[in-house]
Amino acid sequence: MDNIDVLLSKASYMSSDKAIEYYNEIIDLYPDDFRAWYEKGCLLLNANLDDDAIECYNEAIKLNQNEYYIWYKKGYVLANDKGGFFDAIECFDEAIKLNPNDYEVWNEKGKVLEYIGLYEDAIECFDKAVKLNPKNNEILYNKRDALETVGLYEDAIECYKEVIRSNPNNYEVLYEIGCDLSYGGYTKFQVIEYFDEAIKCWDKAIKLNPSDYRAWENKGEILCLFDNGGSEYYEKAIKCYDEAIRLGSTAYRGRAFAKFHLQDYAGAIEDYNKALEICPLFTDDNCCITAYEKLGDYEGAKMMKEKIEIAIKEYIMVNKDLPPF
Repeated sequence: MDNIDVLLSKASYMSSDKAIEYYNEIIDLYPDDFRAWYEKGCLLLNANLDDDAIECYNEAIKLNQNEYYIWYKKGYVLANDKGGFFDAIECFDEAIKLNPNDYEVWNEKGKVLEYIGLYEDAIECFDKAVKLNPKNNEILYNKRDALETVGLYEDAIECYKEVIRSNPNNYEVLYEIGCDLSYGGYTKFQVIEYFDEAIKCWDKAIKLNPSDYRAWENKGEILCLFDNGGSEYYEKAIKCYDEAIRLGSTAYRGRAFAKFHLQDYAGAIEDYNKALEICPLFTDDNCCITAYEKLGDYEGAKMMKEKIEIAIKEYIMVNKDLPPF
């Protein structure tokens, strides 16, 4: 008979279904060895059989309480699939006692603590995880979320910066961070540093991939969104929208918004009409109608209001099966 190491090695090359059956045979042959229980539990976890996986991890722990990764896996299932947050924390604590140098355990414990509202404790866990793996984007994003929740925006920005430092030439990472900085909620726009970092991020993204209109469009949008920008920012926004549209974007609504705030009402009306043709739901009817009124064209304002209402009704009728915006 092969020894258990040979049997476990054979199982690792099998399909999941066959391997589970094979682990049962190994358990019958070697009932006091925890490894088959653990490996079987991992396969059951991958198959979304969480209750069965927990049973296997429990059996493995009965046979060997000194392997941290069994506690970690049990905690992972409890936290992510079973909703047993406090039991999961106990498992993670046991794993940390046995091995305090695994960043994944600290990260998972931090996620659970954040979920149940213990943000400061969660941040401490994420700090531990970052020290163990300083270039892991997931941990930095988790830490950022917790910091933002408690209002520590400057510390959260450092998490963004660290991700960028680790991925200076990764366009998709820069694009993702740019979107998060730009559209993370009104609270962020109370912090000038978020606006500054978003602009820097879009500039870097544009430098890496100047032919992607999305980055130009997003930079234009945040320039318009920032409350205290003034005319200089709207002028910069129009240049971004010009380039985005040249590259294939349909960002006429955004450009119209910038033109409106620069009092180029005729230009704003022209772009609003183009936006209306593309999708009436994306038309800023208040600014559009006001642009007519600013030019003294009250009849035009009335006709535009009716035009928008009709276009929206027609659009909804044609696209009634689409989810609401």
